[in-house]
Amino acid sequence: MPRKITVATVSLRGGSPPTVEANLAAAERRLAHAAAVRPDIVCLPEVFSLLGIPAQDWPKAAEPVPGPTTERIGAVARRFGMYVVCPVMERQGDRVLNAGVLLDRQGQVAGVYHKVHPTLHEMEVGVTPGTCTRVFTTDFGKVAILICFDAMFPARWQEAKSLGAEIVFWASAYEGGLPLQARACDYEYYVVAATPLRYCQILDITGYPLASTGYYTDVAWARLDLEKRLFSTDCNMAQYPAIVAKYGQRVTFNVLSPEGAFTLESNDPAVTVADIAREFKLETQQDYFARSTARQDAARRAPAGRPGCAAP
Repeated sequence: MPRKITVATVSLRGGSPPTVEANLAAAERRLAHAAAVRPDIVCLPEVFSLLGIPAQDWPKAAEPVPGPTTERIGAVARRFGMYVVCPVMERQGDRVLNAGVLLDRQGQVAGVYHKVHPTLHEMEVGVTPGTCTRVFTTDFGKVAILICFDAMFPARWQEAKSLGAEIVFWASAYEGGLPLQARACDYEYYVVAATPLRYCQILDITGYPLASTGYYTDVAWARLDLEKRLFSTDCNMAQYPAIVAKYGQRVTFNVLSPEGAFTLESNDPAVTVADIAREFKLETQQDYFARSTARQDAARRAPAGRPGCAAP
């Protein structure tokens, strides 16, 4: 069946004056606002409880997981029956780590990711880098959490894809911009960004924005179909008239002319995108790329004596 879920992101500028208590109270208000659309999951910004507090003071404010922040935000998650991505500065013995904590619908810790790429400034004040990308299984699908500077290291995003992530939640102190769109497009998963700044975006599997916070709202939400797939127009587009003729509004068929691709999603609980792809012999863009690469590699296996790539 189609898996349609609702996600939300929060722009949180912190409390005034900037204290942990004021920041937590502001986060609770934003989450209650987001809960009006009954989201399956909401993302908060990077170390939101420490907004406005100098980075050199973060280690002193670090806490265990579970701990005060996850307990307090967990109560909100439980109240509204939603997952929450709850970033905190975590203390593990002598170590301090920049953590993205996934809280489940009961407010319990369902998983923790530690920022693999803290900034130089973070490390100077005592933050220890994490060691690996992680993907967590929820009741609606698989999600990954990445944090801030991780955006600039494509290997983390590739690992999230290889581990099966369908959505990457990116909690950050800055807005990200084009690299986030590139990551969503390259790996064909949704990206949900949460920052303390004005623009927090929810990006489609194509990289195009679906929703954003801005001047008028601190909460953005979107309905996502986790069965949505991207197809190249090559070899597939000829089936477009027949698909629309048979399914009409039971499918959403979005042609991306500049990219030479289209997305397909089902609006009929009895029909999946995979069913339609089999029926009309459609090939996903990733499968098309893999088939093309295999053919190219075979063609490059030159006969003896045929020149290959030589050093200049």
